[in-house]
Amino acid sequence: MRFYGITDDIAGDDVNPLIYNFWLTSNKGYKSNGDIKWPKINDYSKDQFGVPRVFYAGPVNSKDTNTLNGQLNNLQPTILNTKVLNTQGELVDHFIVADGKLSSTYTVKDPIFYLTKNLNQSRSSFVYNYNNNFLGLRLFSPVTIF
Repeated sequence: MRFYGITDDIAGDDVNPLIYNFWLTSNKGYKSNGDIKWPKINDYSKDQFGVPRVFYAGPVNSKDTNTLNGQLNNLQPTILNTKVLNTQGELVDHFIVADGKLSSTYTVKDPIFYLTKNLNQSRSSFVYNYNNNFLGLRLFSPVTIF
Protein backbone atom coordinates (compact mmCIF):
# COMPACT_ATOMS: atom_id res chain seq x y z
CA MET A 1 0.00 0.00 0.00
CA ARG A 2 2.83 2.39 0.81
CA PHE A 3 4.24 1.92 -2.69
CA TYR A 4 1.00 3.46 -3.99
CA GLY A 5 1.17 6.35 -1.49
CA ILE A 6 -1.37 4.86 0.94
CA THR A 7 -0.17 5.54 4.49
CA ASP A 8 -3.31 4.96 6.53
CA ASP A 9 -5.63 1.96 6.71
CA ILE A 10 -9.41 1.71 6.97
CA ALA A 11 -9.25 2.62 10.69
CA GLY A 12 -6.91 5.54 10.06
CA ASP A 13 -3.93 3.68 11.51
CA ASP A 14 -0.45 3.74 10.01
CA VAL A 15 0.07 1.17 7.25
CA ASN A 16 2.84 -1.18 8.38
CA PRO A 17 3.30 -4.95 8.77
CA LEU A 18 2.61 -4.98 12.52
CA ILE A 19 -0.67 -3.07 12.24
CA TYR A 20 -1.70 -5.15 9.21
CA ASN A 21 -1.05 -8.36 11.17
CA PHE A 22 -3.19 -7.08 14.07
CA TRP A 23 -5.92 -6.12 11.60
CA LEU A 24 -5.81 -9.53 9.86
CA THR A 25 -5.98 -11.32 13.22
CA SER A 26 -9.03 -9.26 14.24
CA ASN A 27 -10.77 -9.58 10.88
CA LYS A 28 -10.50 -13.29 10.03
CA GLY A 29 -7.60 -12.64 7.68
CA TYR A 30 -5.86 -15.96 8.29
CA LYS A 31 -6.85 -19.49 7.33
CA SER A 32 -6.90 -22.19 10.03
CA ASN A 33 -3.41 -23.32 8.95
CA GLY A 34 -2.04 -19.78 9.36
CA ASP A 35 -1.94 -18.87 5.67
CA ILE A 36 -3.01 -15.34 4.84
CA LYS A 37 -6.28 -14.68 3.04
CA TRP A 38 -4.85 -12.50 0.27
CA PRO A 39 -8.16 -10.84 -0.79
CA LYS A 40 -8.42 -9.25 2.67
CA ILE A 41 -6.21 -6.44 1.34
CA ASN A 42 -9.30 -5.18 -0.51
CA ASP A 43 -10.99 -4.54 2.86
CA TYR A 44 -7.91 -3.32 4.69
CA SER A 45 -7.11 -0.76 1.99
CA LYS A 46 -10.54 0.92 2.05
CA ASP A 47 -10.62 4.66 2.46
CA GLN A 48 -12.93 6.59 4.81
CA PHE A 49 -15.73 6.20 2.24
CA GLY A 50 -15.37 2.40 2.11
CA VAL A 51 -13.70 2.33 -1.32
CA PRO A 52 -10.80 -0.14 -1.72
CA ARG A 53 -7.56 1.53 -2.80
CA VAL A 54 -5.69 -1.70 -3.61
CA PHE A 55 -7.20 -4.69 -5.41
CA TYR A 56 -5.99 -8.29 -5.11
CA ALA A 57 -6.21 -9.72 -8.62
CA GLY A 58 -5.36 -13.28 -7.61
CA PRO A 59 -2.56 -15.82 -7.69
CA VAL A 60 -0.47 -17.18 -10.50
CA ASN A 61 0.69 -20.59 -9.33
CA SER A 62 3.72 -20.90 -11.58
CA LYS A 63 6.98 -19.14 -12.36
CA ASP A 64 5.46 -16.75 -14.88
CA THR A 65 8.16 -14.23 -15.76
CA ASN A 66 6.03 -12.66 -18.52
CA THR A 67 3.34 -11.69 -16.02
CA LEU A 68 5.94 -10.56 -13.50
CA ASN A 69 7.69 -8.41 -16.11
CA GLY A 70 4.35 -6.89 -17.12
CA GLN A 71 3.52 -6.04 -13.51
CA LEU A 72 6.91 -4.43 -12.95
CA ASN A 73 6.72 -2.53 -16.26
CA ASN A 74 3.41 -1.10 -15.00
CA LEU A 75 5.14 -0.09 -11.74
CA GLN A 76 3.21 -2.69 -9.77
CA PRO A 77 5.39 -4.53 -7.23
CA THR A 78 4.48 -8.20 -7.03
CA ILE A 79 4.61 -10.70 -4.21
CA LEU A 80 6.59 -13.80 -5.11
CA ASN A 81 5.88 -17.18 -3.57
CA THR A 82 9.20 -18.89 -2.78
CA LYS A 83 10.50 -21.71 -0.60
CA VAL A 84 13.11 -21.35 2.14
CA LEU A 85 14.66 -23.75 4.62
CA ASN A 86 13.35 -23.22 8.14
CA THR A 87 15.38 -23.88 11.30
CA GLN A 88 14.24 -27.54 11.24
CA GLY A 89 15.66 -27.96 7.73
CA GLU A 90 12.23 -28.12 6.08
CA LEU A 91 11.27 -26.23 2.93
CA VAL A 92 8.41 -23.86 3.74
CA ASP A 93 6.48 -21.22 1.80
CA HIS A 94 7.90 -17.72 2.06
CA PHE A 95 6.76 -14.52 0.37
CA ILE A 96 8.92 -11.63 -0.83
CA VAL A 97 8.24 -8.53 -2.90
CA ALA A 98 9.71 -8.11 -6.39
CA ASP A 99 9.94 -4.40 -7.15
CA GLY A 100 12.29 -4.16 -10.12
CA LYS A 101 13.82 -5.95 -13.10
CA LEU A 102 17.54 -6.23 -13.71
CA SER A 103 19.09 -7.79 -16.81
CA SER A 104 19.00 -11.37 -15.52
CA THR A 105 17.19 -11.17 -12.18
CA TYR A 106 14.78 -9.10 -10.07
CA THR A 107 15.25 -6.71 -7.18
CA VAL A 108 13.42 -7.85 -4.06
CA LYS A 109 12.47 -6.92 -0.53
CA ASP A 110 12.51 -9.82 1.95
CA PRO A 111 10.95 -9.51 5.43
CA ILE A 112 13.19 -12.18 7.01
CA PHE A 113 16.39 -12.13 4.95
CA TYR A 114 16.30 -8.34 4.89
CA LEU A 115 19.72 -7.81 3.31
CA THR A 116 18.63 -9.72 0.19
CA LYS A 117 18.53 -7.22 -2.67
CA ASN A 118 18.00 -9.48 -5.68
CA LEU A 119 16.71 -12.93 -6.53
CA ASN A 120 20.10 -14.48 -7.26
CA GLN A 121 22.30 -12.88 -4.61
CA SER A 122 24.97 -15.01 -2.93
CA ARG A 123 23.89 -16.33 0.46
CA SER A 124 25.36 -14.70 3.57
CA SER A 125 24.11 -13.41 6.91
CA PHE A 126 20.52 -12.16 6.41
CA VAL A 127 20.77 -12.84 2.65
CA TYR A 128 19.01 -15.78 1.01
CA ASN A 129 19.98 -17.05 -2.44
CA TYR A 130 16.74 -17.87 -4.24
CA ASN A 131 18.75 -19.09 -7.26
CA ASN A 132 16.67 -16.74 -9.41
CA ASN A 133 13.65 -18.92 -8.73
CA PHE A 134 10.10 -18.46 -7.47
CA LEU A 135 7.00 -20.67 -7.52
CA GLY A 136 4.21 -18.21 -8.10
CA LEU A 137 2.90 -14.66 -7.89
CA ARG A 138 0.30 -12.73 -5.92
CA LEU A 139 -1.00 -9.90 -8.09
CA PHE A 140 -2.16 -6.52 -6.80
CA SER A 141 -3.04 -3.24 -8.45
CA PRO A 142 -4.02 0.21 -7.29
CA VAL A 143 -7.68 1.16 -7.65
CA THR A 144 -8.09 4.31 -9.68
CA ILE A 145 -11.31 6.27 -9.45
CA PHE A 146 -12.15 8.84 -12.07
